[in-house]
Amino acid sequence: MKVSIDDMEEEACKVMLALDPNELSGNFYRRRLEKKSLFSACDRLIINYIKNNFDIKKDAILEPGCGVGQLSLALGVFGFKAEGLECDRKRYDNAVKIKSAFDKKFGNSRVSFTKGTYPELAPNAELLVSNNFACSYVKVNEDKMLKSFVRYPNLILNIKTFGFVRNDVEQKDLMDKLIALGFVPSLIHKTIYLLEK
Repeated sequence: MKVSIDDMEEEACKVMLALDPNELSGNFYRRRLEKKSLFSACDRLIINYIKNNFDIKKDAILEPGCGVGQLSLALGVFGFKAEGLECDRKRYDNAVKIKSAFDKKFGNSRVSFTKGTYPELAPNAELLVSNNFACSYVKVNEDKMLKSFVRYPNLILNIKTFGFVRNDVEQKDLMDKLIALGFVPSLIHKTIYLLEK
């Protein structure tokens, strides 16, 4: 069965719209659901980049701060082994519910979710990917998190939405730290980079 990101978005929105609004974690997902656009343009770009540049058979993917897991789930439907890591209970629970619906509709995927924090519970993977790793935990633990990235041969990061990074100066500072850790950046699109060891 050929499945598109639009098919997955429709199914994920159906699951989330059936939830009690109190089960959603914050306004971020409420606003997306109102527009029926759970997958951002950046999510779609990252998914297509990974599909075209990584090996389904061998490249395991870790997504810390996965939210409701749409990026990990899409990669799983396309055949990748992906693990989403989320510390927020409501978002984690929603990711598990959406995975169950995806498994029924699209077939069992190689996706799992863990409730916990990065890097404490992070497994090994070929690729660490983050489109929106934005939380106070990142700011407090930024040095520890960045140093832990060296165990991954490849990163895909949206540097505009990492922790509290938002403006050009903060983006440059983050990129300088990643380069100092030995990563070589390649621009994928605007503020999304592939960083390789």
